[in-house]
Amino acid sequence: MVTVSIATMVEREEALKETIKSLINQVDKINVFLHGYIEIPDFLKHDKIFINIDMDGIDRGDLDKFNFDVLEGYTLYCDDDLIYPRNYVKEMIKAIDQYDCKAIISFCGNIPLEPPIGNYYDDRVTSSLFSDQKKDHIAVIPGTGVMGYHTDLIQKIDFLEQPKNMADIHMGIFARKQGIPVIIRKHKGIWIKHSKKVDLNKTIFGEMYRKNDWVQTDLINDNFSVPKILHDEVVKVTVVIANIRQKTNPEYISECLQSIKEQSYPNIEIKLIRNYEKLYTIGYCWNRAIETAKGDWILFVGDDDFISNDYVASLVSTIQKHPDAIQISSFLTMVGVREGKVMNQKKDLIPTGMWNKQWLIDNPCNEHVVKWCDTDMMDRANKNKRVIMDWQHGYYYRSHGGQVSGEKILG
Repeated sequence: MVTVSIATMVEREEALKETIKSLINQVDKINVFLHGYIEIPDFLKHDKIFINIDMDGIDRGDLDKFNFDVLEGYTLYCDDDLIYPRNYVKEMIKAIDQYDCKAIISFCGNIPLEPPIGNYYDDRVTSSLFSDQKKDHIAVIPGTGVMGYHTDLIQKIDFLEQPKNMADIHMGIFARKQGIPVIIRKHKGIWIKHSKKVDLNKTIFGEMYRKNDWVQTDLINDNFSVPKILHDEVVKVTVVIANIRQKTNPEYISECLQSIKEQSYPNIEIKLIRNYEKLYTIGYCWNRAIETAKGDWILFVGDDDFISNDYVASLVSTIQKHPDAIQISSFLTMVGVREGKVMNQKKDLIPTGMWNKQWLIDNPCNEHVVKWCDTDMMDRANKNKRVIMDWQHGYYYRSHGGQVSGEKILG
């Protein structure tokens, strides 16, 4: 099921005709919220089109495109002054699926400069809809007129109590609070067209840019704390697990895999190396996984360990701040049962962490040691290029008998 939602006003009727025409054959349903209409125009009387009108007399502007019940499936939001290409919905679905329905996809957006900012429209880095975007990259605030997601990710968005218009900012705040990544999809600048029947100076942007945008600026300063690295492509991460305990402790590997599948970061590949019959060394298993990994970075997780759902996102954020790093890791929390008591203890110990793939190719893991493979890797790495995050809530290291890999104390 593919549903599109649009909010419009009577002054945009001629442009809306073009928008509807460009979308009607691509979707199953179009929701249209009408502002200022007394009667429904004939071109909107269609089996696929469902109408809502501001019966309460409150005009929420473009926020009203969220004022519909959402059906299961692909949910898209469009603008009434854009003309969409014939393959728009197909490409949107392709992008949503590529990120396993775990991200909000848009074809434009922006990243505010580090708060506090003085002017929302000036103090930001913008990915324009009408210029070429050569690679997918992360943003903070999506353009909601070219935005989509799947209902597996988001069921309902309620902006009814928010200040009118500013749908993009409200959506960015929503995504940040929910821990949902915003991806700007690569595209050609000529792909989507702006209707010539709408004066750009009469758009929300055109109107607000010439006025005091203190409301938008306050929303950014009150709700965002963003990194100084502003414009990064989406890093692919391969998570490698050497499955040693499938027969002895299957509950461990199950918890480990589930924690990886629940990551908020969307661009993850999982490589599970079967190693519970012949019992190769950890170094051998890791080297085989590295050879076929598609990720630019490799995260090693023990099959008896697990990670918090924001752990990979935190590692990637740290990469952005340290582009020369070869290893990103953190401290850990030791978990388990000791003398009949549940243990959950923060430790100044470092798990293997995430490594630059090219460094691992140039410096393969030692396949001959049966323990302390990760310690050997860290000893060989340049300490100046190893970055350790000073926090312990992300990686949970299970303490029990029979560990096959060692720990490393910082320094």
